[in-house]
Amino acid sequence: MHRSRIVIVAAALVALAALPLPHLRSDLTGTVNGFSGDSWPAAASLGVLAVLALLGDRAEGFGPARVLVGLALAGFAVVFTAVKVADASQAADLAGGSIGWGIWVLGAAALLGMLGTLASISRKLG
Repeated sequence: MHRSRIVIVAAALVALAALPLPHLRSDLTGTVNGFSGDSWPAAASLGVLAVLALLGDRAEGFGPARVLVGLALAGFAVVFTAVKVADASQAADLAGGSIGWGIWVLGAAALLGMLGTLASISRKLG
């Protein structure tokens, strides 16, 4: 399997693992995870990207069309996670709480998905 595809699948698995982790903690709201905090669309887009990584000739990187789709999916995950970090920060300020580390793990997964997609532009054997 091409190394970039392995990175993309790993990013999707890390994003899935980040959803049950705490994204926000406060006395007012309690602990909010990725499911109840609606962070799952970022993980879902990385999941679709992982399915694309598992389809086709896995010994090569993506073709031009898949690179564009992959960049759109990974870009959505990065932007969506950045918005969720801003939301969690604002909610933490209002509720007197703190941002949980799950949102940072999700952000790292989104960036890893973007890195894997960019690495897949090289179609050479992994």
